[in-house]
Amino acid sequence: MNTLNWFSLFSTSHFVKEMRLDRINRLVFDRTNLKKLRDAICNLFDIFHEVLEKDFEYGCYFICDDIISRLHEVQKHEEVVEAEKKAESYRVKSMEAYEKLMAERQEIQDKLLEAARTKTKSLVLEKLCEEKTEKLQELQRVRTVSMWEKEREKVVKDYQQKIDDLEDELAFLKHNTKAITRRMSDISHLEGELYEQQKLFMGVIAGLRTDISLSGLPSDPLPNISNNGNSSGTEQKPLSTLVENPVIVDPKTNKMNGIVYLRHFAHMSQKFILDHWEKFKNFDCNGDQMLDVEEEAMDEVDIDKSHTLDFYEYLLVVDKITKKSGKAALFKQGISKSIEGTKVCVIQ
Repeated sequence: MNTLNWFSLFSTSHFVKEMRLDRINRLVFDRTNLKKLRDAICNLFDIFHEVLEKDFEYGCYFICDDIISRLHEVQKHEEVVEAEKKAESYRVKSMEAYEKLMAERQEIQDKLLEAARTKTKSLVLEKLCEEKTEKLQELQRVRTVSMWEKEREKVVKDYQQKIDDLEDELAFLKHNTKAITRRMSDISHLEGELYEQQKLFMGVIAGLRTDISLSGLPSDPLPNISNNGNSSGTEQKPLSTLVENPVIVDPKTNKMNGIVYLRHFAHMSQKFILDHWEKFKNFDCNGDQMLDVEEEAMDEVDIDKSHTLDFYEYLLVVDKITKKSGKAALFKQGISKSIEGTKVCVIQ
């Protein structure tokens, strides 16, 4: 590298010298100057010829040596020296510019080498960065998958625990439901027996009342005789054998008696009973809480033999129709379902 620099500097200095000489020659011996020199020489010889041909006046004369000496004195030495100085200054400036140019070229070459090294390093670093990025992404994927697996295991464990708890609770509720159902069946059986005992007791009470009523009457009562001799006796009313039915719904407050409801109609819902209470009130036109019905089902449901149906007996009718447990044809018809799915009694 140093040899090349020295060779380039030597060749450049030689070239600069040649350029300087060429510039001096062109400056001194250009076409215009040569033409002027030729014209000047021609004029000089013309003058010299005229001088030689012309006679001297007043005895003055000059010889050829004087003319030559004067010609030597008349030279452009100063101009040439000034031109040389200028050329030298230009040469120095050109050398400085050349050196500056070479320095800039060297600096550019150094920068290019540095840029090439930097580019190579950047490519290597980019490749390393890409490799590191791929490794990081792979690690992140592995970490995400592991975290997802842990979260999934945790969620599955929680849901399994909830399922186990719900199964235990469901088993407990089933056990309680079975116990409650068994108790309800026992209560229903006991209520049935109690109801039978009540009916028997009420029958005994009614029989005692009848016996007491009959014991207070005369053995052979005489008929009433009017003034005209015709007997106008009124028909004797039959003995009262009415049995008071339990009150399921209070007609004043329209509220259910819970104890009586559970005793007689525990298998029916309260809403079902209240719906039929409204229908019963619609059927009861005179508002005496009795329905005057005469049909074959009367013997089965008219417990108090009053030839009317109160709400208790009405519910017995509904119960027999629902269960189809009666003997009459009315009870064999069952219940018809409306479009809305509600139960409607077939009693008209």
